[in-house]
Amino acid sequence: MARFLAGAACAGIVERVVSGTLPAGTCEADPRASVPELVARVAEEHGLGSEAATLYLQLLAMPNPTDRRVRAWNRWNAAAHKAAVAELVTKGLVLEEKRPKSGRGIVLAGDWHKARNEPGSRPMEYWKIRLLNELGLSEHSDWPAIPLPELFEAAWKKAGSTPPV
Repeated sequence: MARFLAGAACAGIVERVVSGTLPAGTCEADPRASVPELVARVAEEHGLGSEAATLYLQLLAMPNPTDRRVRAWNRWNAAAHKAAVAELVTKGLVLEEKRPKSGRGIVLAGDWHKARNEPGSRPMEYWKIRLLNELGLSEHSDWPAIPLPELFEAAWKKAGSTPPV
């Protein structure tokens, strides 16, 4: 945590909050607040509503998007979250599956990395591990060491219009 607080990602978030770029009462991890134009592109590309596009970007980019965290970041209740999940499942962008220790009920298609019995290890899609490692980030941290708008853009660029495998 101390490394994050002293790093560029935290400084970038604080700068965005102070500058007013990030709307008051929103969270940097909510792409509707941090990269609204990207949410619109994702929604258009896949024929999604804003909420489903938001969740899809979080699943692509965030190291540990548990259901609880997603609801907090987006200020969603369970019904709003469930509706976004249903839309992504209907479009075939995610699979409705529970994976041990993931804290979520949906996953991206493809191979899955199981959590090891070591501190910081968590289960996640191999696709996401490769993305984070390409960006010089660790899959073991809860919060990436780069500003989230950059992470969302990189994840979308890598995924493009084709769901990752």
